[in-house]
Amino acid sequence: MTESPDVHESALVDVNILLVDDSPANLLSLRAILDLPGYRRVTASSGEEALRVLSRRSDFAVIVMDVMMPGMDGFETAQLIQRRKALAQIPIIFLTAHGAGELRDVDAYQAGAVDFLTKPVDPAILKTKIAVFVELYRKNCELKSWADKLEQRVIERTEALRAAEANYRIITENVGDLIAMLDRDGKRLYASPSFLTYFSAEQIAPGADSADLVHPDDRDRMAQLFQDTVQTGVGSRAEYRCIAKNGVIRYFESVGDAVHDAQGAVSHVIVVSRDITERRIAEERIRYLAHHDPLTGLCNRTYFAERIGDSPRAPPQPAPCGDVRRSGSLQGGQ
Repeated sequence: MTESPDVHESALVDVNILLVDDSPANLLSLRAILDLPGYRRVTASSGEEALRVLSRRSDFAVIVMDVMMPGMDGFETAQLIQRRKALAQIPIIFLTAHGAGELRDVDAYQAGAVDFLTKPVDPAILKTKIAVFVELYRKNCELKSWADKLEQRVIERTEALRAAEANYRIITENVGDLIAMLDRDGKRLYASPSFLTYFSAEQIAPGADSADLVHPDDRDRMAQLFQDTVQTGVGSRAEYRCIAKNGVIRYFESVGDAVHDAQGAVSHVIVVSRDITERRIAEERIRYLAHHDPLTGLCNRTYFAERIGDSPRAPPQPAPCGDVRRSGSLQGGQ
């Protein structure tokens, strides 16, 4: 086997062409005709040698092979080539002596040939036919390269998504905040384990209505906020009350963010919530002490001054008696 030394080594430019003929003079003639830029001419002097070449590499754009060779002829060699899966797609052009009558169309095509030429070979015809197969080979290589790159990109993106999902789950399953994923109708797609501190597994199961956890007095307001987020794609922040699994009312502050699909439509909403009950109790306690005597619990001067309008700000509505935890004045803000 010999290879042309005067071509580039770049696989993106050069294309391998296998020339098979038992006559050195014919091989020399074929090499001269196909001495063109981008063609790497590989030669074999018999069918057996051609099979050895193809066992080492299969990246040939086309095979030009003589039919009448001693030992393994062109028909037998082509049939053995076609049996190998990695070689079956390589087009074969048969060469036959002019007027020898050893080649019929049906014989050539049954052996796996895509075309045949008679000797002496017309250089222009051979170049034209080879150019067609070379261009086809290059296009196939280009498509395969793009397919391989696309497949690799899909693999990388899939691995990245899996890693991101794993990281997301690690975070959501170990934070104190309540993280929920809701569909466009407010049904649960996901709820972090922190929900179980306040609610039962049935209440936060996939498909459960998130509105069922909200205090009835706040439910309409929160439903409207959620629909606004779905319709506009703009998230919002709100404070509201929920009834926990032990029947105790808890105050939560939630931030909802819309997630968009490839077409820009809202596909689902991520809601991050935090229990602010203790903060609301502390705030109410501060307001209570600002308007009541700490010893007697009676309303102080500030309370009466604000009630009669001496204060420039609107008076608050503190609980008239001691336990702020039972105060009915706490309202969920937006």
